[in-house]
Amino acid sequence: MISDHSSVTLEFAVLGRPILIYRNPLAPFYTAKLEQLWRETATVFHEPEELAERVSAQLRVPIDPAARARLLDYCFDYLGHSAPRAAQALESLASHGFFPPDVDL
Repeated sequence: MISDHSSVTLEFAVLGRPILIYRNPLAPFYTAKLEQLWRETATVFHEPEELAERVSAQLRVPIDPAARARLLDYCFDYLGHSAPRAAQALESLASHGFFPPDVDL
C-alpha cells in the first residue's frame, strides 16, 4: 500500500503486507511515538520522485511481525476482539439502559 499516515493505512497494516508512507512535511505525524513505530514497520518517503525506488526496495525487505504488532497495539484497542465487545456493550445498553460498572468495555 502507498498512502499517507491515515487510519486506512493502519487497517491495511493488519494484513501484514508492505506499506510505503508518504511523509508530507506540511502534515506531521501526530506523536513522535507513532512516527517511530511507522518507521519500524513501513518505508517512509518524503518526495514523490523517490516512489519508484522505494517500491522496489520495500518489496525486497521482509516485514517484521514484531514491529507491525507494536504499531497495531499502539493504535488499536481490542484488535480482533472489538465485535464481541461491541455486542456485549449493546446488549448491556439494551437490557439495562446503561453500561453497568461490572461490564469491562
